[in-house]
Amino acid sequence: MPLLLCAAVALAWSNSLGVPFVFDDLPSIVDNPQIRGWGALARPFGDPGRVDITVSGRPVAAWSLALNHALGGLEVRGYHLLNLLIHAAAGLVLYGIVRRTLALPRWSSFAGEHRELWAGAAALVFLLHPLQTQSVTYVVQRVESLAALWYLLVIYALLRAASGGDARRWSAVAILCCALGMGTKEAMVSAPIAALVFDRCFLSGSFAAAWRARRGLYAGLAASWVLLAWLVANGPRLRVAGEAALDLGPFEYARIQAGAILHYLALCLFPRDLVFDYGIVGDGVAIPSSAADYAWQGALVLLLVAWSLWGLARNRAAACLALIAFLHLAPSSSFVPIRLEPIAEHRMYLPLALLAVLLPLALTRAFARAKLAQAPRLAALACLVLALALGVRTHARNADYRSALALWEDTVRKRPGNARALTNLGLEVEKSGDGARALALHREALRARPEYSEAHHNLARVLLLAGQLSEAEASYRRALELSPEAVESRVGLAECLVRSKRLDEAAIEFEKALSERADLYGAHRSLAAIRLQQQRLDESAAHFVAALRLDGSDPQLWNLLGTIHAQQGKYQLALESFNAALRVRPGFPDALSNLERLEQLRPAR
Repeated sequence: MPLLLCAAVALAWSNSLGVPFVFDDLPSIVDNPQIRGWGALARPFGDPGRVDITVSGRPVAAWSLALNHALGGLEVRGYHLLNLLIHAAAGLVLYGIVRRTLALPRWSSFAGEHRELWAGAAALVFLLHPLQTQSVTYVVQRVESLAALWYLLVIYALLRAASGGDARRWSAVAILCCALGMGTKEAMVSAPIAALVFDRCFLSGSFAAAWRARRGLYAGLAASWVLLAWLVANGPRLRVAGEAALDLGPFEYARIQAGAILHYLALCLFPRDLVFDYGIVGDGVAIPSSAADYAWQGALVLLLVAWSLWGLARNRAAACLALIAFLHLAPSSSFVPIRLEPIAEHRMYLPLALLAVLLPLALTRAFARAKLAQAPRLAALACLVLALALGVRTHARNADYRSALALWEDTVRKRPGNARALTNLGLEVEKSGDGARALALHREALRARPEYSEAHHNLARVLLLAGQLSEAEASYRRALELSPEAVESRVGLAECLVRSKRLDEAAIEFEKALSERADLYGAHRSLAAIRLQQQRLDESAAHFVAALRLDGSDPQLWNLLGTIHAQQGKYQLALESFNAALRVRPGFPDALSNLERLEQLRPAR
């Protein structure tokens, strides 16, 4: 059965290994210096604190990306392969949990001799469901699947500790996995409570008995909250939530989540029209304004939560699993505003594991009530057939990720009012050379959300490339009005001013940008050229040196630096710069001719 599960994952995701980095992959992986090189493995808590990086404040997830980068750089197949291994491991752990639970005396008669098949069927539904594509195919959402793996390992280790294994060893494994999960994603916060709920329902029969039997384990699990609190307090996540709460209150967010949770449940049953990005609150996602828009949804969600609590009091298996799913969803799908991602399919990764177990459970009971012989076996076989159909759909969904252009086309088709999707599609269309359509898409994004700074920035870029300098300048300035901290918009404005021959103004903007971020290669290079043109040689040389420290692959920069040193009479430094240019590009004519002139100057000196 484990081999079958792994083979099924390999087949369903066989077309995903070449999927390129998209969206949040770019700042979190491609442009993230914190994960580069083997040295990154020794600094798991090194974090620039940037809010645009998905792994900020999540050192275990960042470490896994650093491992990928150390082994293969930015070769995308390695990242996808590790994502698939994490996904397969989560399915195998789920299989182990279900199989061992069905072997317990209280539950052994439920599936009988078919427990292996029953457990495998539940795991296969979890592994092959197309709702999982966002957590597996979208590289950076490894944070979700990896956190879920730790979550499931906590439950598995609890089962081993309670079922005759080495209790101390398995308790230590559970505590370690819980701590690793806290360092992967904040949704792990509910794992200690979920373990206690599972213990009460499936092992001990009551909270008191569970505590008496394994108080050391639960104390250790609860201690991992200290690590999570430290990571949240010292990372950007708390600030992001605080900024979101300024214009999105907890009750407004809860109204959105009532519909979102029911939408997730509908996708579990009918996984059609999956969406990569639902948008943010204000364009792609609307806040229900009247009670009629959200009251029935909220009431239904509360009814489901109440049923799960009622079932927990009676140790009903289905209710227990549903309650654990709600516990996992609570941090992101209740009252804590996440304005930039109010609805996200990857949040259902772990809850889908629990719902996958409910499916054969419900079918077994239905077949038993219909008095069909071997109801557990029939239920398992029905789940296996369903899993095959789900696997085909997953393979088809992965095709939507084949390129960033295809993915954003699919997203805009399903969410035409999503400004973020529109402007990102505009970026991809621009890369394909269709500037006119890119302009139209950015303008459509601004119609959907007029105060969208990123769309103003993207529109300005296309206008600048088209030579429409006055319009580009206006768009860059509007982007900066909306987001004064947007360094890229400030650099774009400076480049626009350079094209307009307003060098003094451009230099001011470049200096402002570099005061925010000193690692802007293009800003250093452009400012160096401006200062050279203004004959401010010391400043020009300083910026050329800064640019070359960031990227020393341009021989012309070395050559220009050498000419500045020569003009200043620093002949040895000039010689070193010209030789550096020749090392980068042997036979570089400008550097060779400057070396000849330098040799003529040196004796005169």
